[in-house]
Amino acid sequence: MKIVFFKSTLFLFFLLFFSHQMVADEKSKDDHTKKIFKDSLDGAFDVSDFLATKTGFLAVPGIVTNPAVGYGGYATALFFHSSFAESQGFPTMTGVIGGGTENSSWMLGAYHLQSFFEDRFRLTSFFGYGDVNLRFFGRGYTDFLKNHEVMLGMDAWVLFVDGSYRINNTNFFVGGRYVFVNNDSRLSPNVSFLDLDFKSTVSEIGLVVSYDSRNNFFSPSKGIKGEVNYQYSGTWLGADNNYSRLYSYLFGYIPITKKQSLGIRGEYDVAFSGAPFYMEPFVNLRGVAIMRYQDKQMFEAEAEYQFSLYKRWSGVTFVGVGDAWGTGSSFFEDDVAVSGGFGFRYLLARKFGMKTGIDFAWSKDTFAFSIVIGSAWLRN
Repeated sequence: MKIVFFKSTLFLFFLLFFSHQMVADEKSKDDHTKKIFKDSLDGAFDVSDFLATKTGFLAVPGIVTNPAVGYGGYATALFFHSSFAESQGFPTMTGVIGGGTENSSWMLGAYHLQSFFEDRFRLTSFFGYGDVNLRFFGRGYTDFLKNHEVMLGMDAWVLFVDGSYRINNTNFFVGGRYVFVNNDSRLSPNVSFLDLDFKSTVSEIGLVVSYDSRNNFFSPSKGIKGEVNYQYSGTWLGADNNYSRLYSYLFGYIPITKKQSLGIRGEYDVAFSGAPFYMEPFVNLRGVAIMRYQDKQMFEAEAEYQFSLYKRWSGVTFVGVGDAWGTGSSFFEDDVAVSGGFGFRYLLARKFGMKTGIDFAWSKDTFAFSIVIGSAWLRN
């Protein structure tokens, strides 16, 4: 299981839902409230002014469509400690989240995001519990899993804390990360010959170095975002095994014209000997099932082209390729993941350059759609 913290995506889902609710109830509001959701330039629906105000305590819905867990949804309750304008683009908030899917997967958690000292220091934290059921494809064990569907269940407690500090007035950040997982796994039907760590405790500390020159936090069209993260898990930290992981990615946004842009991303992850199977990297592309392509090492690349359609509306097409290898195969030797699709975007907050929309993605034998607010590659 890759530790994925929803971070700003949850914040943005809230914006979409709450803003539409406000429009639905517009007739019952006073003139001042109406103006908050109307752009002064073109009169279109816009949440820029709303983002620049204090919002207090509000609710957020969301959907889950990954082929590995099926369809479902989640909801979260958020408390904003300051306005978006005061936080200088990095949201300061506390929230709780809960959700489930049609295959009986569910989770509960709480999280907090905050920036300090004029965005010189950023803090992200999450704590939660999940009982997740996934279609399990293995990682180079045997042909058995290619011909028989096996469900992997994981009961896990998760703690994630990340702090980063901006170096002088540059776009470089350096910081630390701590990850704790207490996991109890099960297979249905039980495949006894698979050598898996069904019960294990992970306790990792890590060093993170990142660079961020994007022209927009949510929907960038120019700049670079990159990160290298080295994690170490040791018995002296309370873990069951000694091992390490390396996680790295690089996103580039290239403007073509005022109405067109190209995004390119690459990611390389490796888990060294001793890592529990659920901490090993897997291909994470739109339309690809979670843990469908997983092994000791993983590389993926994706390109995304955005173009203007009409006024605030734009289109997007994307294609990606990825591979996981190390146990029984070499790089791009067997079972390579390929995905692609298209989508639409609406400029939801003109003053902040934030877009929202939906993507439709296909890969081998799978299809998925997802609501996207900001970039599909959004990272904190």
